[in-house]
Amino acid sequence: MSFLVACLQADSQASTNTYRFYFNEDKTTPGLSSALLTSLSATSTLPTTSLSPPFSPEVLSYALALPYDYEGTALSAAGLYASDVITGADTFLPLATPGDTVEASVVVTSYGGRSATYTVSVAREASPGNSSVGGGGGADPLPERDELAWDTVSSASAPGCTWRPAVFRANSAGPYVCHVGTTTTQIELSHEQDGPGASQGYSVDAFVVVRSEGGQEEPASGPTSLLFGVNRFMLRVRDAGGNVQASYSFHVVRSPGSVSDLSSLSLTAEPSGDALVLQPPFNPATLGPYNATVGNLVNSVAVAATTADPAAQWFVEGEHLSLVAGEWNWVVVVVEAQDSSVQEYVVEIYRERSDDAAALSVTPRTGCSLDPPFPQAPPPPLSFYDGRYLCWLDNEVGSIPLS
Repeated sequence: MSFLVACLQADSQASTNTYRFYFNEDKTTPGLSSALLTSLSATSTLPTTSLSPPFSPEVLSYALALPYDYEGTALSAAGLYASDVITGADTFLPLATPGDTVEASVVVTSYGGRSATYTVSVAREASPGNSSVGGGGGADPLPERDELAWDTVSSASAPGCTWRPAVFRANSAGPYVCHVGTTTTQIELSHEQDGPGASQGYSVDAFVVVRSEGGQEEPASGPTSLLFGVNRFMLRVRDAGGNVQASYSFHVVRSPGSVSDLSSLSLTAEPSGDALVLQPPFNPATLGPYNATVGNLVNSVAVAATTADPAAQWFVEGEHLSLVAGEWNWVVVVVEAQDSSVQEYVVEIYRERSDDAAALSVTPRTGCSLDPPFPQAPPPPLSFYDGRYLCWLDNEVGSIPLS
């Protein structure tokens, strides 16, 4: 992210107004940005569960056939830009009874305010068919249903998770969906396998997490890190011959970060390398302005910062910020959270002139004193100084010379 600072000065008033304009390379001009999805799919672990017609960003209406064994699904979607807001995705769509149908809508709203609504009509088979059940993204095409395999796992759980649907059913593949907050960085799933199949030679694999649409899997037998968005976990049941006969899907949805705070902020004088002393001392809850004074030999400063949320990013206008001597210089640190919310921290730095106390003098010859004294070293910060000096005179004094 970059920003432009524009200063407008009215000559007669000697006042200055400052405006900032922010530009982010992944955002188009407000009002002209497109509202499109780049992907839309069912998050069931089904190789045969695909949209009809196949997804295309310009097509807004779809149908989805859900096999008889599945009591619901969820839709996964991605927008054209990171700043797009998507609603309606990653929400469990229950179809508890065979033959049920549900109409789902996924709305994408662009940075510029435009929106598009994609609709998906989901229908669950009314009677058992010949659909294979399993995989897609770590998917396992399953053979004809093995009822004993589907009666092996008795429960599945994760601390802090409330699943939808709320009750685990051994004969339902899922997906079981759980939403967690942005501060939940890892989760540990567990299961019990004391159903009838467990005593008949059936075994249950350890959980795996599917990390990409291409189906790359990683073990998830212990605490597993969570990415922002949908984290897909699989649990599989095998027969005595090692063949997958049942497959369950668990989706843990981690909310994007909304914290745009800094946990630390420091500035270093260049070329000396000395740390600047901020007034007041840095506090993450205080956006500023902070003040600091440096000597004339300091020609620039370097900024170092740490975001409270590791997923957030911070920006300044360049790595080394040049300072103008005899003036207050603004440093604006912009912090952008994972959900694109932004806030800024402001630091005002005064760089002394080479002869700061004697570069210029203005003295009323009548003997009155200026308020504040001129010149100040440094003068008051920009945040509350408007450049005016006052001199109190007796009523009979009509004019004074300055030198």
